Amino acid sequence: MKLARRAFLVTLALAMLCLTVSAQTLRSPNDPRNQSPTVGTGGPSGGPTGLFTIYDGSTLRKGEYTFSLAYSNYDRDPGDVDLTIVPASFQVGLNDYVELFFNMDLYRGIKVNNPQNLSGFYLPNSQLSQGNGVLGSSPAIILAPSGPTVGTLANRAVFRYPLCVNAGCAALFPTFPAAPAPGSAFNGLRFWGQPFAQYPYVGAAGPNFGQGPGGVGTLFGFPGFATTLGPPQASPNSGNFGTADRFPGIGSPVGGILPGIVLATNFVNNPIPGGSTLAQQFVPATFTIAPTYLPDAPFINRLYGESSFTQAVVGGKIRLTAPNSPYGVALLPMYRFYLDKADDAAGFNQLQRGSGAGGDIGDFGLMGVVDARLSRSVNVSVNAGYWLNSNPKGQFPTGEFTLLDRPDELLIGIGFDFPVNKYVQPIFEARSTQYVGGRTPNAFENSPVEALAGIKIYPRRWFGLGFAYRYHVNQQDRSAFAGRDFNTTVNVAGIPNGVVVPSSVPATNGGFPRGFFPSDDANGFMGQFWIGRRNSRGAAAPKNGPPTVKLDASTNSIKLPATNCGEGQRPDPNCTPNSEVALRTSATDPDNDVLLYNYTTTGGRIVGDGANVTWDLAGVQPGTYRANVYVKDGNGHEICDWVTVMVEPCGCEAAPRATPRPCATISVNGPNEIIQPGGTATV
Repeated sequence: MKLARRAFLVTLALAMLCLTVSAQTLRSPNDPRNQSPTVGTGGPSGGPTGLFTIYDGSTLRKGEYTFSLAYSNYDRDPGDVDLTIVPASFQVGLNDYVELFFNMDLYRGIKVNNPQNLSGFYLPNSQLSQGNGVLGSSPAIILAPSGPTVGTLANRAVFRYPLCVNAGCAALFPTFPAAPAPGSAFNGLRFWGQPFAQYPYVGAAGPNFGQGPGGVGTLFGFPGFATTLGPPQASPNSGNFGTADRFPGIGSPVGGILPGIVLATNFVNNPIPGGSTLAQQFVPATFTIAPTYLPDAPFINRLYGESSFTQAVVGGKIRLTAPNSPYGVALLPMYRFYLDKADDAAGFNQLQRGSGAGGDIGDFGLMGVVDARLSRSVNVSVNAGYWLNSNPKGQFPTGEFTLLDRPDELLIGIGFDFPVNKYVQPIFEARSTQYVGGRTPNAFENSPVEALAGIKIYPRRWFGLGFAYRYHVNQQDRSAFAGRDFNTTVNVAGIPNGVVVPSSVPATNGGFPRGFFPSDDANGFMGQFWIGRRNSRGAAAPKNGPPTVKLDASTNSIKLPATNCGEGQRPDPNCTPNSEVALRTSATDPDNDVLLYNYTTTGGRIVGDGANVTWDLAGVQPGTYRANVYVKDGNGHEICDWVTVMVEPCGCEAAPRATPRPCATISVNGPNEIIQPGGTATV
């Protein structure tokens, strides 16, 4: 079992590594992969689009829908139980991101190969063969009956004797007298086991632990009285998601209505003073204080049970990545409810047929999916999720009580599908259901690990068939046990005169628990048919093309003015007065992709960005310089073009001499007389 879990974790780790590699976007008519519903069963719910028990990240597109009918057979432990389920489901795409689904089990058949390993077969309305063809209630470990005469054993575990009737006692226990005397302890039902009683059991006659006329004394501390079953006792924190209540005289000391089981018993040959030696030496050898149950059908007590319309699941798949992305990420919220519950005798009878777990308000689940299209013919999907399971409740004369604290479920899985073409899709899956959370202890709890291989066939994209083989990797066969022998010491207490006889009896044989029936033939299979509607796939998108690029310059040569002309000289007037060259890039893309421009030069500098820039060649030496433009379209294409500009030297020339300016002729006229101070004159 440990090896199976380690192998599963290694496989899951490899799958996560696969998700990091390059993926391909393939959703065209040339894409061979198709969508179909899951079958589920045995842990995961069927219905969402995916493989067989693994969900993928894809959803049905808007307007698409599917009907599915399947047949699933698989094995579970404890009890080597063979289950056959016929689930039907319906899926519809609301849009390209959201898919709704509904799933219901139309038929459910359960065959129990090892009933001795399940506590449901030890309930008061069960009769289990105890060997030699004798039918009756088998020995069990129960919570001591309640009442004023119980004494110090109240709320403790006690050994419930097997039910034995007259000659049947002699057949079952050959060391007893072959012909019990009338009125003796071996006549009738006066001291053996649990009489038959119908659900809800409370108030019916319980085991009398060796009491009555001709009885064997006060075995286990009980004075002479006849016990009755119940009433139930409320436990702290009991409820839909809390602990189970207690059922004196019926259930196990750890809580719940299911008793512990006794797989093997022994006769201890030490005489006990003050009472019948034989009866008081009959002790359990291999037993469980906690119950043993199948989480999916905990109350089953039929060797073969059939039921119909047992449970349903409604939910949705929400894709978080783009519909055509090669990577899929999705969430699946789900709600599971049961049509058979323990509210009355009829409902509990269906649960004892194995119709389901009978959660009172249903179960709430959330799954996460990551998948990747690794290539045209390989897709990988990884699932992880959790089911929060509610508890079954029953109506009793004193009110409503919780029958069992069901475990929650942690689901992990990985699936590979290989769409070799649009007609055939091989599939491989590995998955695990781990029972977690607070729960009624399960003495033989088995969290199943499965491997599944199959194929889906698509004659058309809108209907198809699926077939798969499934294998329960960690079934409870002989290899699941440690292989070490040990003894169990049993103390028979409460004997008259206070005698306590410790007895050591073997509990294992060859490292295997005595009386435990191992599982075998863990093979299963499933078949599926689906039909629906699929949208027409559009024409294949053309391959993304590269852009076209042409770079032009406003001139292909310039003569920069000289900066070192001497006195009496000037720059050649034929020199270019500006050092800047205008560059223009003409680029077109067939897919209208956004283009990115990048320029480089062998001299000077680029001013600006985009398709039109300026090339400034100021300060460069004479020579030929090149400007390059690189254009990218964001899809892996990069196109380059270039231009060259020659920078030529430019000299100086003599400056022209300046022409002298002529002088003007000036004449001045004025008065000839002397002007007195303060006087005026005109000139």
